[in-house]
Amino acid sequence: MQAVHAIHAGTQAARWIWSLAGAAVLAIVLGGCAVQPFRPFTKLKHPGTACAAPETAEPTRTTPEVDATYTLHFVEFDDQGWTFGDDAPEAGTPSRQIDCAIRDLRDKLVGDPRDNLAKKSVLSFVYVHGWNHSADNDDRDVRKFRKLLSSRAALFPDRHIVGIYVAWQGNTLDVWGVRNLTFWGRKNAAHHVAEGRVRELFARIKGLREHWNGRGDFADRDCDWEPRGTDRCPLRTIMIGHSFGGLILYNSAAPYLIETLSQHRDLPDGERRPRSARAKGIADLIVLLNPAFEGSRYEAVFQASRSYRAESSEPPLLITLTSTADWATKKAFPVARWINSIFQYPASSEEQSNAMRNTHGHIKAYLTHTLCMADQACEAGLERIDAVVDGQSIASSRRFCGGMILRAHRPEEDWRSIVWNVRTDGRIIPNHNDIDRDEVLRFIAQIYSDVTGLNTDACDPEFFASRELEMAPPAAGPGPTAQVP
Repeated sequence: MQAVHAIHAGTQAARWIWSLAGAAVLAIVLGGCAVQPFRPFTKLKHPGTACAAPETAEPTRTTPEVDATYTLHFVEFDDQGWTFGDDAPEAGTPSRQIDCAIRDLRDKLVGDPRDNLAKKSVLSFVYVHGWNHSADNDDRDVRKFRKLLSSRAALFPDRHIVGIYVAWQGNTLDVWGVRNLTFWGRKNAAHHVAEGRVRELFARIKGLREHWNGRGDFADRDCDWEPRGTDRCPLRTIMIGHSFGGLILYNSAAPYLIETLSQHRDLPDGERRPRSARAKGIADLIVLLNPAFEGSRYEAVFQASRSYRAESSEPPLLITLTSTADWATKKAFPVARWINSIFQYPASSEEQSNAMRNTHGHIKAYLTHTLCMADQACEAGLERIDAVVDGQSIASSRRFCGGMILRAHRPEEDWRSIVWNVRTDGRIIPNHNDIDRDEVLRFIAQIYSDVTGLNTDACDPEFFASRELEMAPPAAGPGPTAQVP
């Protein structure tokens, strides 16, 4: 009998071992094995600095890309949120990508006679890509980002245009029919990236903004949102995250957002909130496009935003734009989260359970606005005054360039909020990935116009035209070995 029990126990143990082994193999396959950076060399025109790559380094494997109208930096992270080469940092290696990007921003603000670089204000864009993308030289998101930078350079000739492309291992198994199974592994990797050195990158950008936008009376005079027709703020910053890149950007930026929303909440009566607080924050504008993370993570910022009450109407600091035509976040994400949530503690309420399974862009309670194309349904009640707050009449809707209308869900509550959760449809964002359509660019550009106080009524078609600029990638070299089996 003991022998039978021993055999049975051995059989059970063997089954467990084979199960674990199978799970491990599956995790390796689905997690992918991309371990090499696409841009292993860093190079600025400062001999002797940490950003001096060999002269023989291939341009397509080097950061930054220097175009006649913009500079594009790549900052790459592995699945643990480390920059590549952190274990052996050397000059010109990927571990220096953050240092070089920040050094370049600073040099452009200061001016550098060694490079004949004039002191000018800077407009910086930070983009965090999503699932199934990377820093590959010909990645669709890289091409779209080049196009965005080039189009903005034509509009802001008095500023240096600097892009920072935040890259991670979002595309590890490029096999049709199987790549969707990497969802869980890539989402887990995105969480690690959000908690890693990307926070150092954002903190150092914030440090530059605190210094340059807070010098003397710069912040109060030149970095607020009052319409004045000029913008002399030294460092403007727009951050954009898509899909799991929205997760990375949000999780990394949330502490700064909550600080901006809450730090002056308990001032004594009569004390005014310093106008410089926002100008010295992490960014002038943060945009999440079809973000793929649980609504439960959004709750803290949502609650802080409800308690934030500006003295007057302000442009938003954080915008989420989610399409009802985004099948990935509307249908697939809840199913994947349902599988995950089986192993989590029970929710404390039905609302929390719903927030654990769905993204905040698909949760009605979190929505603040709807962005739609002008038609009979969207036009209804456009000019109606829906509320009067503190003696001010509040309209429920606003027209945007390109025939769009933005409608507030609760104008009496949300008109002073600087956190917007906007629902749109397939006419503006047709699916999960087509986030660079003219309508989206026009919407963001007009909000940025509000932020800078340049011209809140600007609707010049030439101002927003960009899709005609198809940016070709730099001349291809041998290219990196991006996926190593």
